[in-house]
Amino acid sequence: MGRTTPTSSPVEVFDRRQHAPAAEPTFVSSAHLVDALLRGGFELFRVDRHGTILERDGRAVVIPHGSRMPIDVVDELRKIAGLTSRELADLLACDRCGF
Repeated sequence: MGRTTPTSSPVEVFDRRQHAPAAEPTFVSSAHLVDALLRGGFELFRVDRHGTILERDGRAVVIPHGSRMPIDVVDELRKIAGLTSRELADLLACDRCGF
């Protein structure tokens, strides 16, 4: 008796580039963060030499002036603002959502 082998078998090709998770940003611009927080219901309180001060529900957060902030600084500002990581990520991703 001879062995039978399939003449064709489906082969699944896996490309890591298609399935790799999206890279997390390492910096966020101050202007982008201010815009995101304004979309999230924060109101402009004041702009001074230290930065842009936003308020919501009795919380105030100062976004320092500058073009780029490291993600660890953004995370600390997120905590001060009282937002979850998911809430801030959604606000940051919503650049052109019409709010």
